[in-house]
Amino acid sequence: PSPLRTLYFDLAILVAALGLLLARAVGQSRPYRRTGLELGAAIVLVAAVVSCLFAGNKRLAINATVDWLCYPVLAITLTQLLHRSQLRRILLAGVLASACVQVFYCAEQSWFGFDETWEHYQTIKTQFWTDQGVDLNSGRVEAFEQRMLAHEATGVLPHSNVTASYLVLCGFAAIGVASACWRRQAPRHEFDSVARSGVPDGREPIVPRWIVNLTLALIAASLLGGVLLTKSVGAIVSAEIGLALWMIVWGFRTWFGRNRGRALLIAWAMTGIGAGAVVGHGLWHDSLPGVSLTFRWQYWQSSAAMVSDHPLTGVGRENFGRHYLQYKPIESPEEVANPHNLLVQAATDWGILGLAGMVAMLLGASIAVTRVSTEESVRAGPASSTSSPSSWCLWGIGLLLFVLCGLSTMLGTEDPRFVYYKTVTTGLVWSFSFIAVALALHHATLGNPPRMESLRTGVAIGLFTFLLHDAINFALFVPGTATTLFALLAFCTAERWSEHDDQAIAPASRRWLPPMVAAAVALLAVLYGIMPVAGARAKIALAQSKARAYRDGPLEQQPVYRLLADAIDADRWDPTPCARQAEWLMAVSSLSNRQQEAWKLAKVAINQAITRDPVHLKPRRVLVNLHLTRAAALGEGADYLAAVAAAHESMKLYPLDPKGQVRLADCQLQAGRALGSEELLRAAVERYREAIALDDRRLAWERLRRFRDRERSEIQGKMKKALAALRALEP
Repeated sequence: PSPLRTLYFDLAILVAALGLLLARAVGQSRPYRRTGLELGAAIVLVAAVVSCLFAGNKRLAINATVDWLCYPVLAITLTQLLHRSQLRRILLAGVLASACVQVFYCAEQSWFGFDETWEHYQTIKTQFWTDQGVDLNSGRVEAFEQRMLAHEATGVLPHSNVTASYLVLCGFAAIGVASACWRRQAPRHEFDSVARSGVPDGREPIVPRWIVNLTLALIAASLLGGVLLTKSVGAIVSAEIGLALWMIVWGFRTWFGRNRGRALLIAWAMTGIGAGAVVGHGLWHDSLPGVSLTFRWQYWQSSAAMVSDHPLTGVGRENFGRHYLQYKPIESPEEVANPHNLLVQAATDWGILGLAGMVAMLLGASIAVTRVSTEESVRAGPASSTSSPSSWCLWGIGLLLFVLCGLSTMLGTEDPRFVYYKTVTTGLVWSFSFIAVALALHHATLGNPPRMESLRTGVAIGLFTFLLHDAINFALFVPGTATTLFALLAFCTAERWSEHDDQAIAPASRRWLPPMVAAAVALLAVLYGIMPVAGARAKIALAQSKARAYRDGPLEQQPVYRLLADAIDADRWDPTPCARQAEWLMAVSSLSNRQQEAWKLAKVAINQAITRDPVHLKPRRVLVNLHLTRAAALGEGADYLAAVAAAHESMKLYPLDPKGQVRLADCQLQAGRALGSEELLRAAVERYREAIALDDRRLAWERLRRFRDRERSEIQGKMKKALAALRALEP
């Protein structure tokens, strides 16, 4: 899911936060529970607003910013809502049940899906690439097939590394639950204290403890085992570090319990030393150990130049990939959409102020997670930790329905067989896992008092391993994984507060100001984030359904044109409807009686798309093709020169692109031959030579993006044509 597809989830989070604030204002509120995120989130909010004002694609920046800022709002809201132990256990059970669904789909892909998909791909390969205008011998095809044959499981998330981070996070939480279960082998006399929970005196529960404990151990093992299916080396290493950290914490648990502040200070000092060592190695060797880490170092070097050019504003969320091409060296083979590091991404997206806010959030959250639990000091009895089976059932059914409804909106198809399969399998796996975790958590809290420190430790280490992996990953900026991270952070923080806090009533001014501010923020998110996108996308979808409904008459009166024009007006920041309108006009330009009209309107539309997204290459290349098409049909020199000028502008966005150099040279060759210009023909020859020289600078082992022999021959043939045209112009 992208930020534009998760708007309604964001709205649900904002409404929940607003509801909580209203409830606290109207009724008798509990004391506010600090999460450590407040200061950092406020700083990021200021930086993000500034970045949106200066972003190239403001629509992406606004919606991605709203999406990301909802994560700390989620964590802060949940920390206030999870004031009872039962609610925290229900949250944990829901998260782990969803993680089990993720593992199920990873296993399905690895054991069946990849092979079946490959077989199907072979039957449609030619048509598949022909429809996209891609040559079968291109590096793009080879890269696509290598990705398929790698068999890196992704589950229902967009990338194997992201899935791996998610599974490591949830895996350690499951280990924490399993550890708490195995440690709570309570003596038989303790069951007298939980008779009110439905467990008869002197008898074991209906499901024997050893079965529940064994099931939890299998779930924890499957979650961490699923990481192996993703083949993410970084996640595997972070999981190993997490296990080592758990052993250290367990071996020195008494010292850690008495010296939490010192332990946290040591941890941050070691983190700083490790980060400094990585940067020092990179600066000294101009690389990091291994090819994959060297790629990351190249991303970070280019990001440093990007931050240097945009220190106060950043480039805006989801705009990194557009700007990165301006800084990417030819030795770096990948055109990435993010820098694969949470701090570097904060700096590039939001500027130095955003980086400071991210660091403040990390510091504050680490303090909140490791603070002494008030439950430990109060030592409340078991009444607050037990829960009735009926409440678990009601919560489980409600959460399952929400999971299935949310899944159905993101399947991307209406095929009833596929929808049925996904719904049934997800429902069965989720239900079984939720019941197993619920039983385990219920059993783990039996006794007087319930000792859950191993559970808290498991979740905390899961948070640490996730963030550790995100030093070379981007899972913190993917909706599914980020939501889970902040939810578990809320669980860990809420566990540190007593559910027996004295209730207090704040003054009316202090109680009503927060909900008023939250209502204003939610309203702005709806007005500027949700409504324009929903309206524009609905009209685009309707226009696509009527794409063939062309009837004779002016193009501006066609239903498709009008719908796309309405979509353009509905969202003044989104370039998508402008680009779709230009594509449609180019498609109908073949009509002999409407050709000139179509070209004129297409140029207006594509220029509007460029205005709304000035750092995106695609619309500029469409403009080049439009001018070349007009020039070939009409033979007007102005169009040839306009095509060359547009190609020059596109090269500014990706200066070290060999294929971009060839496109510009092609424009110069066509314009030079048509206009008899020696200057353009000589420039074309130099561009062809520069393209080949740039391609030769690629790393020796890089062959996916390197010119193929056939492509080199074509470039040399064009160069000969340019030289021949030059000789023909000589007196």
